[in-house]
Amino acid sequence: MRICFLLGGFSNYGGIGRATAVLASHLSADPELEIFALCLYRPESRSGYDIAPAVHVDYLFEAPLTIKRAFLRG
Repeated sequence: MRICFLLGGFSNYGGIGRATAVLASHLSADPELEIFALCLYRPESRSGYDIAPAVHVDYLFEAPLTIKRAFLRG
């Protein structure tokens, strides 16, 4: 089974980024699951969270923007 998390990114400390990193890393230990994290933008600095190598992280945009602006931009 495949699971995909959609979030702003892992650049901020606390909140959704931290919870997603912990949950996705934990779920990736199950060989029957394929875990993806789709972030709105690539952070300027490295994430402060340890994300398991088995979690596939990808970015929609190179520069920071809000979820509202991302959806309006298409």
